Amino acid sequence: MKRLLIVTLLTAVILPSSLIAQEGPGAKVFDWLHNNMSMEMGSVSIDGTSYSKVVLSPNVSLGELKLGFYLPIIYTKDLFDPTSWYAPGGNNEWSFGTEYWGDDTWLALKDTAADIILKVKYLEYGQPL
Repeated sequence: MKRLLIVTLLTAVILPSSLIAQEGPGAKVFDWLHNNMSMEMGSVSIDGTSYSKVVLSPNVSLGELKLGFYLPIIYTKDLFDPTSWYAPGGNNEWSFGTEYWGDDTWLALKDTAADIILKVKYLEYGQPL
């Protein structure tokens, strides 16, 4: 299911902008994706190890409040295998504290907060200076 979701999102983001301008039942969806979603694909070297990366960056606007997310997956072998994802300092930033629930609630809350903060690219209210 995750694989289908990721492939669907990647396909929607990669589609040429000419499809966005077309009329039809999906025009509003493509228009929203064009205005609110960006994607980055590439590679990065960390501590001498080469990784591939896929980053989705959706932007959400609620009135004067604007929120941008940074949703990276940095991996070595398989995008769809979480065991091959980069975990800085042993921290799986996609676990949101699940490995600590039941054992240490305080550590689980701390890890959940840290993982959520890592996903926020920007938070803006009102007009920028």
